[in-house]
Amino acid sequence: VNLGKGVDVLDAAAAFSRGQGVDAVIITAATDSNEPVRQAAHMCRKRGRIVLVGVVGLNLSREDFYQKELTFQVSCSYGPGRYDSNYEEGGQDYPIGFVRWTEQRNFEAVLDLMAAGMLDVKPLITHRFEVAQAAEAMNLLTSSDPSMGILISYPRPAEGEEPVLKRVITLDAARPKASKGSVAVLGAGNYASRVLIPAFKAAGADLATV
Repeated sequence: VNLGKGVDVLDAAAAFSRGQGVDAVIITAATDSNEPVRQAAHMCRKRGRIVLVGVVGLNLSREDFYQKELTFQVSCSYGPGRYDSNYEEGGQDYPIGFVRWTEQRNFEAVLDLMAAGMLDVKPLITHRFEVAQAAEAMNLLTSSDPSMGILISYPRPAEGEEPVLKRVITLDAARPKASKGSVAVLGAGNYASRVLIPAFKAAGADLATV
């Protein structure tokens, strides 16, 4: 369902489910509005499930949930393994017989679907930038301009060229001078761009590099 083409998501869900309502709705939005949860409740069948992955308004309507006996759950980001240092940093996997869908296996499944052409994300891409324009892409994320999927392209290595760019960073051993200081942010994920960076800006931080 491409909302950019004026398709009504409630009508689309009703048509897809033949008027019965869908089994489950996964919300990945980032907004203060309560509308995503309200729409999810209307899209679900009786005793359906709503899973919140993103960050949205949570002023729930008891009537919507009561009449359909809906189940609401907040997902911990990408799946089991998230925020577990043994898993994410130590490489300690969870046995597939006990945890079928881990953080890594969720990513693998999505990438496999994209490679097979079964998951088309092209309609979600609204902007494209070269990696040298990453700062512009970051500014777009924190601006009020509408955007959905922002794609950053990396240059392909020439034939015979090393595929990995090797760069050496040399630190100056001189004693730093007292100053207000700046903040450098490594990584521009959803949480960083929607929560951390706006909070830094609101606090008056000088964002030198993203």
